[in-house]
Amino acid sequence: MSNETIIWFFNILVYGFCYSSVLSYILSLFKSKKVKLLNDSFYNYSIKTIRIIAIFYFFYYLFSTIYFYSTEENTFFSNRATGPYWWAYWIMLLRPFIFCLLIQLFWFKRFQRKNFLNFILILIIFIIVLASGPNLERYIIFITSWHRDYAPNNFEIDGVEYNLVFILFLGIIERLLIYSGLVFLVRFISLRANK
Repeated sequence: MSNETIIWFFNILVYGFCYSSVLSYILSLFKSKKVKLLNDSFYNYSIKTIRIIAIFYFFYYLFSTIYFYSTEENTFFSNRATGPYWWAYWIMLLRPFIFCLLIQLFWFKRFQRKNFLNFILILIIFIIVLASGPNLERYIIFITSWHRDYAPNNFEIDGVEYNLVFILFLGIIERLLIYSGLVFLVRFISLRANK
């Protein structure tokens, strides 16, 4: 498995956590006792799962970054880190460290309960995840292409908006399903271990 595939999988899990947490807050508005009980159980196992995933992600990203910049790529590092779009490169490079550290706040009881502080923390993680990574990378590629005039002259985007919304919706569903499956697997293993 390549480095990009592993990081892609970790990113999917963090996206899935954010989406499932927002969905959990929406489900907590229902009055049914059964729905609330299932929702709270899922949310608790979701927090347990993401804390452990964030630790693995942090160390994997740290070691892969150190390895990457200790090879011949270090000459490109100075160009990217000090070029005209240096701010985006540093955001892209430090993003996993930031949200892994924010996720570690869930070890404290105050952040584990569903309250306003917990919701704000989840929204901050969600915004960092959405506004960085592949999305920021696409932005930089698009802007530098226009900046350096690499775009074709007859650049048309008719009908692309509908495809982008459909692809975005499928991506959200995919991430929710992958992360929810992992949470149910952790719950199953945890219940088996307790017996």
